[in-house]
Order: sequence, then C-alpha cells, then structure tokens
Amino acid sequence: MSSTEVGTEGSAPCRVLFLTLDYPPDRGGMARLYAELTRNFPRDGVRVSTVATGGGVNAVGRLSAIPGVPVQRMPFTFREARRLASVVRWARWSAHAVRAEGVSVLHVGNIRPAGYVAAWLSLRLRVPYLIYVHGADLYRERRKCRESRVKRIISRLIFGRADSIVANSRHTATMARKLLDQLGIGDRGQVRVVHPGADPGRFRPRSDRSPRAQLGLDPEAGPVILSVGRLVSRKGFDTALEAVARLAPRFPGLVYLIAGTGPDRGRLQRNAEGLGIASRVRFLEDVREEALPGLYAGSDIFVMLAREEPEVEEVEGFGIVYCEASAAGLPVVAADSGGVADAVRHGVNGFLVPPRDPEAAANALADLIEDPVLRRAMGKAGRLLVEEYYNWDRAAREVWEISLGLARTRRRVR
Repeated sequence: MSSTEVGTEGSAPCRVLFLTLDYPPDRGGMARLYAELTRNFPRDGVRVSTVATGGGVNAVGRLSAIPGVPVQRMPFTFREARRLASVVRWARWSAHAVRAEGVSVLHVGNIRPAGYVAAWLSLRLRVPYLIYVHGADLYRERRKCRESRVKRIISRLIFGRADSIVANSRHTATMARKLLDQLGIGDRGQVRVVHPGADPGRFRPRSDRSPRAQLGLDPEAGPVILSVGRLVSRKGFDTALEAVARLAPRFPGLVYLIAGTGPDRGRLQRNAEGLGIASRVRFLEDVREEALPGLYAGSDIFVMLAREEPEVEEVEGFGIVYCEASAAGLPVVAADSGGVADAVRHGVNGFLVPPRDPEAAANALADLIEDPVLRRAMGKAGRLLVEEYYNWDRAAREVWEISLGLARTRRRVR
C-alpha cells in the first residue's frame, strides 16, 4: 500500500504534527525511522517540527530532505533544545500550529524534551499524542526516575498523558511496560509494537559484481563481510573482529568492511592490528547515503553483533540495518540481544548467536561462507520478509492507523 492509500475511511482528515530532535539531514536510526515514516504517511497529512541543522550525531550517510514533507526548524540546536527557553518557544509555536492547521494528533520522537511540549499541549488543548520509544531512551528514563523525584513526576506526566506508546520491538515494549509500572501507571493498552523496516525498491540484490569495483575490491574477491553502524561499544564490532581473525587462516580472500564513524574507531583499528588482520579490514567513513545500496550489494554476508550494556544504558532496540541487509539479499549473523530477534529470524534470514561469543559468530559465518546454497536461501528468505513485512509502507500504515484512532477519540471528546 502506497502512502497516498493510507486514508481516513471517509472521516475528517487526520493531521499530524511530528515533534522530534532527530530528522534529516541528521543521521542515525531514529532520524531514518522518522524520515521514512513521514515519507510514507498520507500526502499533506504530516508536518515536522525539529531543531536547527548541525546538532545531531551519528554514523553513516547523511540523509537528504524528504520531498513533500514540510519541516519547521526551530531556532535552537539539538544541544540547546533542553533549555527551558527552548522548550517554551517550541511549545508556543506548536500550540499555534495545532490551532492554525487543525492538528489532530502529535507524534513525539523523543521523551525529553519533545515530551514536555506534547504533555503541555495535551493539558491545554486536549490534543492526543503518541510517543516513540527505542530502548536506550527507556534505560535513561528509568534512571532519571530513580534519581530525582521531580523527574519522576515529569516522566509520570509525559507517559501518563500519552495516548499510545510505539515500541520498535517486543523487547522495547517490555522495557516500556516496566517503566510504566515503576511510575505507578501500568500499561492500559497503550504500548504497541511497530517494527521498522527497509525500502525493498532501494536496497536490492545484484547479480553482477560491479558494486565491488566501486568499492575498490577485486570483483572475484571474497568472501566480503559487511557491518554498518556507529562505532560504539554496544555494536559489538570488537567481537566481530575476533570472529574474522578466527576465519582468516581458512579463507585467504576474506575482506571485512566496517562502514561508520564513532569514538571506537581508534580502539577497533588497534584491535585489528593486534589480531593480525589489519590488511583484511577496511574502515569506510562518511559513506554517502546514495552509496549504501551498492555497499550492501557488493558484500556477501552482513554481521553486527550488537549487545546490551545496561551499565552504560545501551541496547539495540531493533536494528534497521538488518532489514536493509535482508532487502539486499544478504544473510545476517547477529547477536541475540535486545530487540534484534524481531529483525533477524534465526534459521530463516540469518543466525542469532550469543553476545560476546566470537567463536559462535565465526562458526555461523563459516557455515554461510562454505555453503553457497544456504547463503543464497537465507538471502532470498530475507528479501521476501522485507517485501512482505519489514518495509516502510507497512510500518507507516500501522502507525497511521493508530493516529486515526487517536484522532477519532479527540473528535468525540470535543
């Protein structure tokens, strides 16, 4: 179903104001999620309010503006957004937009500070709102509620007035329910799981070897193993390097591509040198958004061994990159942690292995390298999953149906 087909079933139009700190051209999974949802919402159905450009951070491919989606950029940056003056300014502008444009539902991309604005608008104008939650944000919120009575009261207000809470996986939904219990609210049915996806028209398998030449690789080189993500501890690149080191003696042509930037770059490069595989590993920084499909298409296997790190409040809530790899026909090797099992179906489009277990990861990779029939079968299965389920049309349709329900509720209340 295309975005223009996500209708309102003959009712008054649903208009969404999307409040978020993360939006193109900023980078990262949340910016990508919100960009693709708004791209696939009904035309003229959504307006985005976000911060000035240049304040966001993340890993790969700067995102371009979304055609047809009007964006209002507030006069403060990502880092300035939490200041009281910024929140007040954002709330005043949003109140005017709600009245002037007939906004029926708010979408809240960040618990704080966008949640402050939404809760205030809910109290003042009785406009319903939904909050997106991702995993690590809930870790931080639970800590804040333990540390500060004031923050607990504010969190209780934000989540208590939320009409829906959209989680990216079953694991994240469980975390959200634990937070609601901690706040003394409980889940009244507002927690919903909507899995992200990928664009099967953009990420596709390639039968030729031309993408490898564009990467500066011998077309016959291989196997080529790929990781895409921000270079931070929780992504598990260090475990993947250890797995590749175990495979290197058996597969002389093996190449490991790591696409992304981040604070762990130096440590990972030293790890590769210490493991004796520096010549097998290529760090690709500042990968352009338009180059990502070729990067996947030029590889044989995708690996990302993300792990949960509660001590630093980090978890992989879902993992859009797994869906992109599947769309490109790549089998996936992933660590069974956080919400990853919602994106990678063990034995279908890839293998799930224990976190921090390089031996298990190496064995799974070796099985795929040595069995081209298995590799192709898992790649085809992953592609089919994206075509039928893990795509943005389906994700946007599910969120829009939630929005329609909230809009109808608001009309009844008024």
